[in-house]
Amino acid sequence: MAIRKLQVMVPAALLGAALGSGGLMLASRGSGIVAPSNAAPTKAAATRYDRLFGNIYYKVPAGYRAVQTKGGVIMVRQADLISGELGGFLTITQGFPLDAKIKAQFKANGKKTAIQAIAIAVGNLADDPDAKLTEPQLVNDAAHDGYEGYSLQSRSQDKDAGKTRFTQYVIILTADRADVIMRVAYDSQANYAAFNAGFESLATSIEPKNSGAPPPARLAAALPTDLAAITPKPKPAPAQSASAGGSQSKGGGRNCRVTQYRQQCGYVGAGPYANYSCIPVPYTPAGC
Repeated sequence: MAIRKLQVMVPAALLGAALGSGGLMLASRGSGIVAPSNAAPTKAAATRYDRLFGNIYYKVPAGYRAVQTKGGVIMVRQADLISGELGGFLTITQGFPLDAKIKAQFKANGKKTAIQAIAIAVGNLADDPDAKLTEPQLVNDAAHDGYEGYSLQSRSQDKDAGKTRFTQYVIILTADRADVIMRVAYDSQANYAAFNAGFESLATSIEPKNSGAPPPARLAAALPTDLAAITPKPKPAPAQSASAGGSQSKGGGRNCRVTQYRQQCGYVGAGPYANYSCIPVPYTPAGC
């Protein structure tokens, strides 16, 4: 699986270019997704999650298969692997520290503008001048939880995939970090809505480690690290009938309906604190 490097503008550089709040309101905006909403983490809270990536305790939703790479955790539906058609994925990306410079820009430009800038960076929205982005909404009781969780959504054109990309972001701000989880779907809002339950399950399992959350009550086995574990296996092409004249279908007889993925990587963060992060994007194999 090819790995392609793409540098993404860091949030600090995007604060002045974040899209306005008049973006498209996606159909599943009110689907019930919420960021984790707990009191100061207790021992009982540790039963909701069984893994740690970076600063984030979490649990892979039921019905999903996941891999962990250096750039993040990527989760796909097992049903999609069986069908050979990946409509999207869930992901936890690498977070980044909020240093004094970034905090000053948050204050100068407004927190919601800064949060939109983070979404623009991790969603590669700067590549699409027609991208639509909703206004961030606080989705938890920040005073009660000790951190802030903001949800926002975007619609854009993914140049690599050649498809419409629907994305929801939950951006978690603690005293000194920003962490991001996302659901990404392609082609239609129906595909996007298919990830409602999984994303809600993921989001409500999450606790930031630096908020004082205890370690998991029981740690799950390590995840695989090879993207092949979440890539559908090509299915044999149907045999050509004699009446078809022996001609091959487009793609040289391969099943070109099977989605393949490669990693799209870039920097998220600011200055010396920028972290390199990767997310998968679908592409069409040569000849299809």
